[in-house]
This record gives sequence, structure tokens and C-alpha cells, in this order.
Amino acid sequence: MIKIVSEAKKQNIPVWAHAWLQGAKPSDIVKAGCISISHAPLLIYEKINKVPDSWKKAGLVADFWDKNVPALDELFIQMKQRHTILDATLLTYKKWAITDTTMRWDYEIAKRIVSRAYASGVPICAGTDDDQDQFVQEEMRLLVADAGFSPFDAIVAATNNSAAAVNLDGTKGSIAVGMDADLLILTRNPLENIDNVKSVDLVIKRGWIYQR
Repeated sequence: MIKIVSEAKKQNIPVWAHAWLQGAKPSDIVKAGCISISHAPLLIYEKINKVPDSWKKAGLVADFWDKNVPALDELFIQMKQRHTILDATLLTYKKWAITDTTMRWDYEIAKRIVSRAYASGVPICAGTDDDQDQFVQEEMRLLVADAGFSPFDAIVAATNNSAAAVNLDGTKGSIAVGMDADLLILTRNPLENIDNVKSVDLVIKRGWIYQR
């Protein structure tokens, strides 16, 4: 992993990875220098090698998950030091938990890991993974509702941090002189309610206006 990322950097190629790979812990991937890592529940493999069977039982309450989510403080410190962005993909795991109750653990663990990573100062982006229907707006809502983000920080996750996760923060993700003119104009304030990100009036992409 380290050799691959090292060579990629020499070739000016940014590297993203899943948060866990066969034979490599999340911390190994972070130390290798990936700019972003995806899927919050994969971070459990920093501490355990196998998902406990007890996690797959029905009817488990919030207190059970609070007590069983692995402590990842040291990993979070490493991610902050290296500016590694966590691409949480909460929406993917919530949808999975609804369709397969044995996978509910994925979302229960994921939202707690993301909440703790956020509280620790780890940069987090609002990735979409396989969802192209509800897209990033629903991911932002889950970051606020289930992971404790402020609406402002959910917006940062979907703009500046998401641009940085794909190495585009030099031209996208914030409003400043020299940045691409990519803007979403809303009719309601998302700082008051994150669901207001869906109140789209028009889109400006590289200076071109697209109205609904």
C-alpha cells in the first residue's frame, strides 16, 4: 500500500481507498497517505478482525451500540495529523439496514463512529456511494440528524470537504476569487433546517445559470 501511494504521489495522482483493505488496517491506509477513505463502519477493523455474531441479532437497543462501538481515538488523531478525509456514506448503510435487518449493525456502528470522528475534529465529507436518487442532500440530513453535525458543518462536508476528498479543493468547494463559479441558490435557509438544501431555485455551474 505504501509503495503504491508513494509512486502515485510521484506521478501527481491522488489516491482514495476503502477504509479497510484485505491485509491492511485503516491506520495502515491512513499512514500510506491516501487523501480520503470511504465507509465509516469499515473503521471497526482497526480494533477487531470479525463482526461479532451478537451484533446481528434483532431488537438491540441504543445502549448496546453505545457500549460496543470500538474506541478509535488514536486512529482519529492520525487522520487529523495527515488531513485524511472520512467519506462516511451513511445513506448507503441506512438503506441497507432497512432492506436487511441482519445488517442493521452497519448503520448503528457507522453513525456512532462518524459522530465521534466529527467530535474529534476529523474532516468528513458527504459522499454518495451508490445513491443517485436522494444524492448528497440526504447524506447531509443524516449527518445532522444521526451524527450530531451542525447544519453549517454538514454544508462544509458537502462542499469544501467533498472537493478536497477528490483533490479539487483548489478550484471547487468554496466561494473565493479564482474558484469555479459553482453555486446552489436556495429559497430557504439551510442553517435553520438542513432539509432546506432541497429548496433549489437555480444552479450556477462554472458561471452558467440553470433554472428549474
